Amino acid sequence: MVRSIQFLLLVVCAALVARASSAAEFETLSGVKGFYVSSVQSFGTPKSGKTDPLALQRAEDKASLEMTKVVQGELKKAGIRVFTQEEFRDQADVPSLQVTETTIFDEFGTRHTALRLEVHQLVAIYVNRQNALATTWSRDRLAVIGKDVANQVPGSVAIVNGMLEELISDYRRANPQAAASPQD
Repeated sequence: MVRSIQFLLLVVCAALVARASSAAEFETLSGVKGFYVSSVQSFGTPKSGKTDPLALQRAEDKASLEMTKVVQGELKKAGIRVFTQEEFRDQADVPSLQVTETTIFDEFGTRHTALRLEVHQLVAIYVNRQNALATTWSRDRLAVIGKDVANQVPGSVAIVNGMLEELISDYRRANPQAAASPQD
């Protein structure tokens, strides 16, 4: 009986901590006008070692560009502003939304992918009265995409779209006044 009460208390405390963390993330989206979107792709080399480094770099760059365009399109469809690179560079208060994908191959050539979607914002640190760039909202997913290179980006996009749905939902809850009409 005592063990079951202790376990139940542990479960309740864990749920409260998770909820508090989620609420803090949610609050950081309040007042955000939009995001600058970037994507970083890192493909591990297959065990065969027959990969051309230049071809691998081109594949990473192409996948990064494709993912960035997909995420920008989804945000615009949701009515969330997408800032340009120039706006991001020139305005210190523009949050960035970054997709990071790391892919490795197992000994059978199957791709295993870790995906991270995170919002970075300047936040005030009260101890030393400085501003610092911090991750204020994030989601992570692990997936087995498969051996087919053609499935790499579509498989990753499907996973990122799921994380984007969570972000868009949180953004809308934090910014109920935000227009729901699509952005140009």
